[in-house]
Amino acid sequence: MKPQPRLTTTYVFADGHAVQLFEKHDPDCGPLEFAVVTEQFTRGACSFTGRLTIGRFAGGLTGLLRDALNIRAKTPSVENGSDNTRLRNIAVGYLIVTTKDGDIIFNTMPDLISAPFSHQAEDDIYAERFDPNLTKWGHCRVSKVISAKVQPARVQPASPLPSPALCSTT
Repeated sequence: MKPQPRLTTTYVFADGHAVQLFEKHDPDCGPLEFAVVTEQFTRGACSFTGRLTIGRFAGGLTGLLRDALNIRAKTPSVENGSDNTRLRNIAVGYLIVTTKDGDIIFNTMPDLISAPFSHQAEDDIYAERFDPNLTKWGHCRVSKVISAKVQPARVQPASPLPSPALCSTT
């Protein structure tokens, strides 16, 4: 039986492209890692800077992002939180995924509990743009570049970020 690759990490960039890292175990060679680059990973708009990093234990988040009409993210900081989280100096971040059924909001508080995703907003470091001639990404060989555009969805206007009161801790 041919070994099946396992998705380990997905990086979604502000321009809508993604790099997905896979690993598989080959009986002759041992563990192999490779990357797949997709030019238009999500159907909607990406309203964030830098990149989103989604780990292997994120459940269906990768599929949710692929079908999203809009993706917004806010890097965790104390200013994003409620009065209670600011008083306790707790950094709060958001990932808001707009689907055809409405907004799905993920609140993150990395100082309290880990999440299977992170937002890395540093434009100077993570402002990668799609490159159809990419052959290596990090330490991995690029095995496939998918340049075909997906049919874009009708993008809904972004609703404002949620109220800090949603993140209050009492």
